[in-house]
Amino acid sequence: MKKFFFILAFLLVFVSPCSGFERHVNMYVPAVEKTDTGYRGVLATLSVIVKDGNGHVFVDTLPLTEIDTQAGARMAKEAVQEVLDIDLDKYNLFFIVRSDAPIVGGPSASGAMAVGIAACLLNLTIDNGVVMTGTIDIDGSIGPVGGLLEKAQAVAEYNGTKFLIPEGQSIIYIQQTNETETPFGISISEPKKINLKTYARDKWNLSVIEVSDINDVLRYMTGYVIEEKHIKLNETTKMKEIMKDMSTDFFGEIEKRLNNIKSMLRASKISYRQEENLNKIILEQENRLKEANELYKNKNYYSASSYCFMISVQLNYVENVINFLEAENGEKFLSGKMSDTDNKIKEIENKISLKKYEMDNVSDIEVITIAEDRINDAKNNMKDAWKNYYIEKYFDSVYYLSYADARADTSLKWLGLTNDFCGSEINFSFNQLKNLSQIRIAEAMSFITYAKILGIDASEADDMIALARDRYNEGSYPSALFNAIAARAYVDAVMGMSGLDNNEIKNKITKIEEKAIRNINEAQTVGILPIMAINYYEYGKNLKDNDPESAFLYMTNAKHFAKVSKNLLEAFEGKKFDADSESIIIKRSPINHGTENERIVYIAIFVVGMICGIAINSIPKKKRQLRGRRVNRKVSHKRTFVHE
Repeated sequence: MKKFFFILAFLLVFVSPCSGFERHVNMYVPAVEKTDTGYRGVLATLSVIVKDGNGHVFVDTLPLTEIDTQAGARMAKEAVQEVLDIDLDKYNLFFIVRSDAPIVGGPSASGAMAVGIAACLLNLTIDNGVVMTGTIDIDGSIGPVGGLLEKAQAVAEYNGTKFLIPEGQSIIYIQQTNETETPFGISISEPKKINLKTYARDKWNLSVIEVSDINDVLRYMTGYVIEEKHIKLNETTKMKEIMKDMSTDFFGEIEKRLNNIKSMLRASKISYRQEENLNKIILEQENRLKEANELYKNKNYYSASSYCFMISVQLNYVENVINFLEAENGEKFLSGKMSDTDNKIKEIENKISLKKYEMDNVSDIEVITIAEDRINDAKNNMKDAWKNYYIEKYFDSVYYLSYADARADTSLKWLGLTNDFCGSEINFSFNQLKNLSQIRIAEAMSFITYAKILGIDASEADDMIALARDRYNEGSYPSALFNAIAARAYVDAVMGMSGLDNNEIKNKITKIEEKAIRNINEAQTVGILPIMAINYYEYGKNLKDNDPESAFLYMTNAKHFAKVSKNLLEAFEGKKFDADSESIIIKRSPINHGTENERIVYIAIFVVGMICGIAINSIPKKKRQLRGRRVNRKVSHKRTFVHE
């Protein structure tokens, strides 16, 4: 009977349907069905369930459709995390799509999926008279879809009141066949321009509304408005001091080398034309050094150091070209110089390997990863240097060598900073880092797939994720992780800039910048100095006016790298931190895990269960056995039927 009591208690407390967080919403999503006479709009139903879990995303479609809903569902999850600043790795997400007919492929339900997740988390009621279509981007933007006329008709036939479509898509074109035949007996099909807003209002009394992001959709479908506030970056004195020291050292080296190489060129015996070409390169570096000095004066130390690196590459090139041209045997000089750089790279690799076993905080992981990525970049350029050497393209070989040499030097500089940064200490585990990098690689691959479905060129992200997988297979998990994050950030950026001109990108940068600031501030709140994120943020800020595309990319990287810094701490310590209230940019209703009345009811049920269990257990054993035999005789025929 004790077993009975424990089973009853378990069922009442742990198997109760409301024992943990669980919510669901139902909504309609328009789609297109292919028929013998063309395309027809249909309404499918989408059920979204959010419950306690560990970050899994489940998709169930019936009938089996051509829709790639899995990638769309993952993107919807990412967008909601971004917009609501909620960690969805603590929940499992379920998406159930039902339709009366097979639906033509496309990720147009991903926007609705994001709205469904948000509605569950915020406990919102969806107005099913409002129907939306649109893809979702990582930043919550609603992207373009097809089949809008057919979808609008399906919404109208359902008696919907509002149809939400992506911004800029109310003007559509349909193919209309001209009834007048040509002399050859062939009908002419021509595109016809339609204003969907006017057409739907006049024909079906349906209101078509353009929406730009998930905030717009939530307002129309639920009445919920996300309020935003501007925040400022919490400047870190320690970070500035360290980067200032690195930049100061760089400037000292560059100025000294610049003077030496100018003297070296004047004393050389190379031809006038060769000397003139090299002088042009030196003049360019002098101008670049002035720009670097301006950045330094404005305390943009990382940007100034980046300029110094570019100068260093060119000075290496000038010096190596002079030595190559003046050597008795240029080929022998070049091969010897390349061998020296190969040995230098190997020595730095060994130092990095040893440093990995000394990591005890997140900043160490970042610094060592930066050093490792730079030494890997140096290795790749040395491969190109040797390839060009063997096909006798010596000057190309010299350039790759010069770049690799400068890259190796910066790797060593970063490695020397491991004792300078500090932060929350961690119990370092390569297995934890392996697991985290594996998860992030899989997520990045899903985002790349989604971008390709939308017709967005993500080839650079393909290269990044290929590099991440190579690093993972080599056991270089920090590098694998950060290359996966870079791929993910790239997809986010190209999706965010898709179809925008420079002015539109500039307008959108501010929003990305604020999200980067929020993530950086949150990381610092829990004792992490997100080095890469802060540096990317600074670099992006300096590019904002002259190169908005690059600025957008760097700001997006800052946003993602700040978040992964926090993820690293959580992975090693098993901690989850709430963001500092001052750094949250959105106000939202708290997630309600059950009302007080509900909790009282379940406590009461549990108490009743306990009393029943105790009462049954208090009945004398003989009486219970007797009652059992009587009950068994009465229902024996029923039990036999059940077993048959």
